[in-house]
Amino acid sequence: MNKAKDLLTRETPYEWAVGLLAVTGRRFSEIVAKGEFKPTHHPYAISFRGQLKKGIQDIEKAQTFLIATLIDADKVLKAIYKFRAHPRIQELAELSPDDINSRLNTSVRHYIKSSFEDSEVLPVLPGEKAVTAHNLRGAYAEIATHFFCPPNQGTHRFLQQHLGHVIGESELAKGRMRGLRNTTFIIS
Repeated sequence: MNKAKDLLTRETPYEWAVGLLAVTGRRFSEIVAKGEFKPTHHPYAISFRGQLKKGIQDIEKAQTFLIATLIDADKVLKAIYKFRAHPRIQELAELSPDDINSRLNTSVRHYIKSSFEDSEVLPVLPGEKAVTAHNLRGAYAEIATHFFCPPNQGTHRFLQQHLGHVIGESELAKGRMRGLRNTTFIIS
């Protein structure tokens, strides 16, 4: 987490992007422009809609779900706003996810490698050549589960909810936030 926090204070939008990938577990194009992030009343949760994997073209029709943030939610939102305000990132706002990825993948991969692979924060998994954005998402899932998964909820179900594999407004209304409210947070 210290590495991700440090990246959010650096100079380039590519470093900010890698830090945001690590603390939110979201996909790169969702962070760049395709997702909508809003505050909640919880210090370590934000609402999110615009999940790319669901193939929703109109964000207004996308369902909203909560995601745990691995650092203070206000800091995450400030970093997202700073990132999206950068001129290089604003140029990408109207591009497709594939075009966003092709434009920024090389720079983002460089910072993932130097920040997480070369420093041995994350290992290269067997059968892979490098630490990837997908590996950051996996690390996010493990850390979020450790800190935020309520004791009365299964790990798989928790991850489904926070990675967006089971989403919906009705789930929010049913008190998913209640599960986070009743969780003790140990953040360092």
